[in-house]
Amino acid sequence: MHTYNLNLQIPPNTIGLEHNDAIVFAGSCFAENISHKLEKLLFNCIKNPNGIVFNPISLAVPFKKLIENKNYTENDLILQNNTWVSLHHHGKIYHPEKLALLSLINQKQDLFKQEILAAQWLFISFGSAWVYTLKNSNTIVANCHKIPQQQFEKRLLTIEEIIATWQPILQQIKQLNSAINIVFTVSPVKHLRDGVHENNLSKATLLLAVNELTKLNATYFPAYELVNDDLRDYRFYETDTAHPNTMAIDYIFEKFKTTFMQSNTLQIVSEIEKLNTMQQHKPVGTNAREIKLFEEAKEKQKERVKDLNI
Repeated sequence: MHTYNLNLQIPPNTIGLEHNDAIVFAGSCFAENISHKLEKLLFNCIKNPNGIVFNPISLAVPFKKLIENKNYTENDLILQNNTWVSLHHHGKIYHPEKLALLSLINQKQDLFKQEILAAQWLFISFGSAWVYTLKNSNTIVANCHKIPQQQFEKRLLTIEEIIATWQPILQQIKQLNSAINIVFTVSPVKHLRDGVHENNLSKATLLLAVNELTKLNATYFPAYELVNDDLRDYRFYETDTAHPNTMAIDYIFEKFKTTFMQSNTLQIVSEIEKLNTMQQHKPVGTNAREIKLFEEAKEKQKERVKDLNI
């Protein structure tokens, strides 16, 4: 039995992504994958200062602080296993000293504000509508930091909650930076720890919420549909059956390029891709002339990329 993909056709975005544009990515690990690919192509990518964040409420925190011009406080930090962590940040952001961590996350937040004000693009990737509320502080957390499960209350966000949280954020960001283009995606990564049915409820909630949010001068890139409806095959997942594999990410990125990049940007990308391929290639054999010709061609390609004035 053969598996066919739909070859989902996505209309090109009306505004083209220029190679020198500042691009902010925020949200799930899927956003990390796409930004990493763009970075390899020498795009100017900026990532969420709070690290990988899956749920829309926690993801909204740095944007709310930016808009309200507020800093994080000691109340946002907890001591866990002799290490200070933040309720609003990924577990990779930590410090053994409380005030040092507070200073670090506020510096990241200050830089984030400057970057949002100057950015041409903001890509927001929602991962899960399931949230964990720490009972003793009634705080929805970005990461559970290996705190015992009984200290949390788990629930599914409503569509209305997500919309009510993000509508004012989108409006305020546009007021602060009228030139910014906002794009939503729903991550195709499956949150199977919640359960298969629960994951589907979560993704449906996110899709419906995003559908409403895109009516507020924002657009949608169908990363979720590209994996689940276009590829439709577990060959395109890692062995955990939850994360899209390299083939799937490459496929999505090609669709991303044709959606957001116009001919001038695609030409620049093509030259950089050629150089990246050459730099990864190691000549086989000991033929000195062939090795010399390859090295000369690589140097010429470097000059070609340099002449692009990136």
